[in-house]
Amino acid sequence: MASTTSKGFRYPQSSDAANVPADIQNLANDVDTKVGLFLINTTTFGTSPCTLDNVFTSNYRNYKIILTATIGASSSTGATMGLRASGTTATGANYQWSGFYVNNSVTMTAEANTAGTTFKLPWNYGGTSSSGVYGSVGNLVLDVLNPQLALQTSFSCDGQVPNLSQSGGSAKYAGFHTLSNVYDGFTIAITGSTVAGGIVKVYGYN
Repeated sequence: MASTTSKGFRYPQSSDAANVPADIQNLANDVDTKVGLFLINTTTFGTSPCTLDNVFTSNYRNYKIILTATIGASSSTGATMGLRASGTTATGANYQWSGFYVNNSVTMTAEANTAGTTFKLPWNYGGTSSSGVYGSVGNLVLDVLNPQLALQTSFSCDGQVPNLSQSGGSAKYAGFHTLSNVYDGFTIAITGSTVAGGIVKVYGYN
């Protein structure tokens, strides 16, 4: 029976009692929980916000969230994320974040907040998005680290930013929640614009 581990994978030594089925099962279980991304949840939504509970569990330490949404034309579209526990969103001024946006004219905008009530996510930056041209679809790739541990939950987010007047751009935001609480879900709100449809996928990894 496998009793030795390397990088979290159990394997038998030559002196171990032979138990091939159990050893293969142990290795399969270790690979299943320790290697790669594992899809936990897929949700479609037609309005904002998109709220998911009980997606952060003790099975995985970290999470990747991929969101794609079709939005209406607006010059004030933004996106935010709040952390949730037991069906309640943490709304205190404990979200610290900073980020920057670079448009395709190589003009950069940077900002920060040391006492936000949500995390800011990359989205639109002043240009009017228009259906079918740049602004019809926005994509976010978001990592949430340690939400199930009594540590400060941190996040990092990359975005393809809809912005018609400047032909789009890219942005990156990151930060952390100053309280060492445990969270099991999140809510993402797309503000300043109508949401015609979206999909969010949540993956776990260690």
